[in-house]
Amino acid sequence: TSPIPVPKSGNPIEIQIENRYDFTNLNELNIEWSIEDETGKIAPDIPPQTNGVLSIFPKTKKLDGKLMSLDFYKDGALVDSYRLRLGEPKKVKIGKPAGAIELLESDAAFYINGNEFKMEIDRESGQLSVSSSEGKKLLATGPELVIMLENNEIHTSGFPWPRPEMPPLKELNQKCTGWEAREVAANKSESGVEILIRGSYQEAEGLYRLNIGGNGKMTIDYEFTTHEEMHVRQIGILFYLPNSYDELSWKRNGRWSSYPDNHIGRNEGTVKAFRDASFPEVDSKTKPPWPWELDSNEMGTNEFRATRTNILEAALRDKDNAGITVRSDGSQQVRAFIEGEHTGLLVSDFYSPGLGSFAGAQLKYQLFSDKIPKDSVIKGRVNLELIP
Repeated sequence: TSPIPVPKSGNPIEIQIENRYDFTNLNELNIEWSIEDETGKIAPDIPPQTNGVLSIFPKTKKLDGKLMSLDFYKDGALVDSYRLRLGEPKKVKIGKPAGAIELLESDAAFYINGNEFKMEIDRESGQLSVSSSEGKKLLATGPELVIMLENNEIHTSGFPWPRPEMPPLKELNQKCTGWEAREVAANKSESGVEILIRGSYQEAEGLYRLNIGGNGKMTIDYEFTTHEEMHVRQIGILFYLPNSYDELSWKRNGRWSSYPDNHIGRNEGTVKAFRDASFPEVDSKTKPPWPWELDSNEMGTNEFRATRTNILEAALRDKDNAGITVRSDGSQQVRAFIEGEHTGLLVSDFYSPGLGSFAGAQLKYQLFSDKIPKDSVIKGRVNLELIP
C-alpha cells in the first residue's frame, strides 16, 4: 500500500476510493478511522460503481510517519480494513559491522572477541559458534546452505497427479549434505574481521564470506553453483541456536496493510515456539480449546514455524531477551523451527509457497522459477546482529 500524503495545515487527509458495491452507497456504511488515540467517523456520498475521495480532518497536528486505521462496517460486520501510513515511510536502517575487535588463532580454530561476544570458527569445517562474553551460548552452529526440494509438490505434470506420501518432518528442514571445507581463512579488515570459507556440498559448491564487527553486527554473503537440476521450494542459509531461544518476533511488508490480530501472516508479531502449558491435553478427534494457529508438532506451533515473507526484521530471543536479529529490505524470508536441542532460523532468498511451477511465475521476487538447472548460481546476503 502506498503511503498517504500528509496534507498542509487546515486541509484534510484525502484518500482515493472506489465503491465496488452494486447497490450500496458508501454513506450507508459505518466508516471509522483512528490515528493513535484520536478517532472519528465519516459518511462519504459515493454511489455504487463510482470513484470518490474520503476526506478526514484529524485534530492531530504531527501526522508524518503515523499509522491511520480505516475500518468499514456494514450491518455491524467488518467488511474491509486498512492500516495506512501517513507520509513517506522511514528507510530501513541496516547497521554495518564496526568497532574494536580482536582476532586470535590456533591450529584448530580462529577466535574473535568483540564488545560483548566471543566467536570461534573451526578451521577444519568452517562452522562457527558464538557466546556472550560471560559464556552464554548465542549461536550453536552455522551457516548451513539449505536447498529445500519440492519432493511432494506439484511440478509441471498437470492434473491429476499421484497423491504422494507426506515426507518426514526432518525433510522440511534438510540442509545440504556432505560438506567439505577446502579453505577457512580469517583476516582483519576495515570493518572488523573477514572470514572466508570455501567448500562443497553434494548439491553445490562455493563460498561463505563473513564480515564481523566488534559491535556484534555481521554480514554473511554466500554464493554457490549447483551440481544438478532441482525442483526447489526454499533456498537460503540456516543458523542453529540453543532451543531456549524460543520467541520469534518479526516486521514485514505484507501483501495487505491489515490482518486479523491472530493471523499467521500478519505484518508484525511476537510468538512462542509452543502454546502455554495451561492448555489441557485433548484426545484426537476432539475439538481443542486453542485456536488453529496454536496447533503444533515437534517443530513448534503453526504460527511459530510459518514462513514470514518480505521481512524487514526478525529476531529469535530467549527469556532474558538475548538472541539474534536479522534485518532486511523486504526481499527475504525467515522461518523458525525447533529441532531437538536447537532452534533453527532459516533466512531464504528464494521461496515458493508449495505449488511448484503452478504459481512460481507469479512470485515477483524470484530470480527463477521453482525449477533450477544444473550450474545455476544461488547467492544472497544476510545482515545479522548478535544480542548478548
